[in-house]
Amino acid sequence: GCVTTDRLPLKLELKQVAEMSLMPEREARPLLGRMLAAGFVSLQEMPRSTDHNPRTTVYLWHVEMARACRALEAEMLATESKLISRLEAEHRRGERMHGDGESTAPSGDPSRVASFLETAILQTHESIMFFRYI
Repeated sequence: GCVTTDRLPLKLELKQVAEMSLMPEREARPLLGRMLAAGFVSLQEMPRSTDHNPRTTVYLWHVEMARACRALEAEMLATESKLISRLEAEHRRGERMHGDGESTAPSGDPSRVASFLETAILQTHESIMFFRYI
C-alpha cells in the first residue's frame, strides 16, 4: 500500500523540476539521475523529429507511485538487513570480549551498540510495516 496523489503534474521537464525544487538545473540533473537509477523517478523521451536527435528530444520526468513505493520499500528492507548483520557482528564481538577476558575491539561497548542497533531495527521494521499498511 502506497499513498497516491493527483496534486503533482504528471510529467515535467528538467527546467520545471529545477524550478519547483528551487535548485539550479546543473544540481537537479545529477540528482534526478541518481533517483532514476534507484527507481524513484522515470524518464520519458519525446523526440521532436524522426532522427531522435538528443538536442531536439524533450525529456519528461515523472513519478510512477507504485514503482517508487517498491523502490522505497526495497531500500528500507536493505537497511534493515544491514542493521541485522551489524547486530550479529556486535553479538559475536561481545562473545569474544567476554570469552577470553580481553577485548579484541578497539573501542565501544558492544552491549550499548547492540542495544542501539536493536532499537534501530525495531524502528525500521515498524516503518516498513506502516508503509505497507498505508
